[in-house]
Amino acid sequence: DCTTGKWQVRVTGGGNAVSYRGLVTSDQPFTNVTPVSVESNDTFDTTNPQAISFRLGVGGAGEDGFNFSSPDDGGVCFDADRPVGVTATVGGSGMEITPPFNLETLGPCGGVSPKLTDNDAPSSCPGLPAYDKATERGVFIGCANGNWQVRVTGGGGSNVSFRGSVTSGSPFTSATGVLMEASDTVTVTTNPAAIDYILNVGGSGQDGINFSGGTDVCFGLDAPSGATVLVGSDRTPVSVPFDLATLGSCP
Repeated sequence: DCTTGKWQVRVTGGGNAVSYRGLVTSDQPFTNVTPVSVESNDTFDTTNPQAISFRLGVGGAGEDGFNFSSPDDGGVCFDADRPVGVTATVGGSGMEITPPFNLETLGPCGGVSPKLTDNDAPSSCPGLPAYDKATERGVFIGCANGNWQVRVTGGGGSNVSFRGSVTSGSPFTSATGVLMEASDTVTVTTNPAAIDYILNVGGSGQDGINFSGGTDVCFGLDAPSGATVLVGSDRTPVSVPFDLATLGSCP
């Protein structure tokens, strides 16, 4: 807003579950930094007065964001990771632009403003979903302290077999089956960057997988078709396969 000098950032889901990760840096301290619709499962860090680090998850018709002000010559650089096919636009004309870019010139970021890296932005660990294994049938995925948990439930019905794989751009550091029976399999021996699973449950039973590590992790579910998959403490619905970092399509 050229009149007030206030910048506004908004991210939207457009009917999908999407996670945006970004970093805004300035040569001078930001002022009037205000989060907008940021929930407990989002991360928003302003510990450094010259940096705004964020990971914002949205779904359906929701939107998250933040407002801030900065000196005209602050050298503000905006950088963000976006799921494939998601656009970034600036200004009243809706001009499409590719981060990172300088907010004043809309050109490349100059100077020594740091670029977004895996160490700069908050890690994606959306908490653990609550569920009732006796009445809800589906897949429930969450993260606590950097460790991912997958649970499949029978929901009180007949036996159902959940089958699929979890793949990564690098080897997982650990992967363990949980509540496994003889008919279940969790295999990581043939490829340390892939977890193949078959988990059979019925009635009020549940099975699962715990794992950690990996990069660009993609969760896939081959069967049953149309199964409910909910992620994080806010139980965000996702379509499989999906990227655990963005909750969008796998690259």
